[in-house]
Amino acid sequence: MKRWSLRILVLLLAMPLILLRPDIPHDELLGTYANAESHFITIDGMNIHYRDEGAGPALVLVHGTNASLHTWDGWVKLLSPHLRLIRLDLPGHGLSGTSPTADYRIPAYVDLLDHFVRALGVEQFTLAGSSMGGDIAWHYALAHPQKIQRLILLDATGYPAPRPPIFQLMGIPIVGQIAAFMTPDFLSAMVVRDLYGDDARITPATYVRYATLSRHVGNRMAMYQLLQQWNTDDFARIAGVRQPTLVLWGAVDTFQDVAFAHRFDTDITDSRVIIYAGVGHLPMEEIPEQTAADVVAFLAQNP
Repeated sequence: MKRWSLRILVLLLAMPLILLRPDIPHDELLGTYANAESHFITIDGMNIHYRDEGAGPALVLVHGTNASLHTWDGWVKLLSPHLRLIRLDLPGHGLSGTSPTADYRIPAYVDLLDHFVRALGVEQFTLAGSSMGGDIAWHYALAHPQKIQRLILLDATGYPAPRPPIFQLMGIPIVGQIAAFMTPDFLSAMVVRDLYGDDARITPATYVRYATLSRHVGNRMAMYQLLQQWNTDDFARIAGVRQPTLVLWGAVDTFQDVAFAHRFDTDITDSRVIIYAGVGHLPMEEIPEQTAADVVAFLAQNP
């Protein structure tokens, strides 16, 4: 018994070292996750990674929590012949690095987005947001209604809802801070599988991308800080959105229940909703062809 007790003690003491995953320096990630279309621009003291591709009416794309601009790759491939696709890595995500003020509240992201589009000279555009990006999008539409022609919300946050278990864990003080240094690949893979409705649609590169970019220097601590600052108290303001709005949602989303799609549709006066059977939290990743086609149809409608 003493021998087994010693082995268990050694295992418990070694566990942090087994799970430890250090941050990856910015420069080490550039070769894989930046390309010829990548640019960096200084906005509010941050070096924002973005891509500006295609030609035509502007469609600005905003990713969600723990994601990156790569989540829109399928849409860019399909829509760039018809539209100007502008996407960025939000502070604390992807290759953009962290906020110098550690402010990851929705209003801070709205301000950052406005300063970004101003810097690119984009005056009017359609705005699409996934998950937290959808939260940013509808807040932006309220703050700058004259700039937003149409709004696209994909499995958007905004209403009070239980957090997914992994976010509940990461949001706990000390636990979340420790998790900022101990996020093994298998844990990241579990989260990705929960995001998708059909595991068969997940490529090996997708697993690697989520795990690797989360370890960009500072991103995991930023995630902890973001979860500490998360607030949905102003959801009643959603009814103030006046732009034509397309609500796209995965029917088997385990992060944001499909019931919220219908709440957005009810609260926003000029809206339509499309629910995708068997799809999870990231419809634009999981079924890019169908979702892109629905976007084209929506943009073709008369205002």
